[in-house]
Amino acid sequence: MNKRLLLVVLVVGSFLYWAYMQKEWHRHDPLEGKAAPDFTVSTDNGEKFKLAAAQGKVVLLHFWATWCPPCTQEMPKVNALYNAMKDRPFELVAVSVDENKKDVDAFKGKMKLDFPIYFDPSENLTDTYGTFGLPESYLIDPSGKIVKKLVGPQNWMNPDFLKKIESLLPPS
Repeated sequence: MNKRLLLVVLVVGSFLYWAYMQKEWHRHDPLEGKAAPDFTVSTDNGEKFKLAAAQGKVVLLHFWATWCPPCTQEMPKVNALYNAMKDRPFELVAVSVDENKKDVDAFKGKMKLDFPIYFDPSENLTDTYGTFGLPESYLIDPSGKIVKKLVGPQNWMNPDFLKKIESLLPPS
């Protein structure tokens, strides 16, 4: 077989396989519809978040890292979502998997982020949730059930996503 044709077949086949896997990953996650595994995370100054204590609130569990280009690109929208929802029964739990907390502090200052950043340097929490890439997020309803797993960077201020959060919020 012609080497050029073989290369084209391999490239096209790889792309089609990648596209199929992306579709499958975005379509459904085994945790969707089930109770979110409980966890506790802390900020570098000791502020703790425990999922079980957030009953009655919508939680966005968001895994990210400073060295992840898609994560850094979406951070302004993450910050905007936090500011839009901070007075509502909503918790943004932004969990960095960075090992160096100083890098995260510098990143937070540079990006002018308003939300607390929690840490999972041992990646125990990412293992529990089956996180395989960054950024990756889980939308959890007020009863503690995972509504949706979101893979890759998102436009967190998308009106459809904001409507979804609104639909999950308890009546005021």
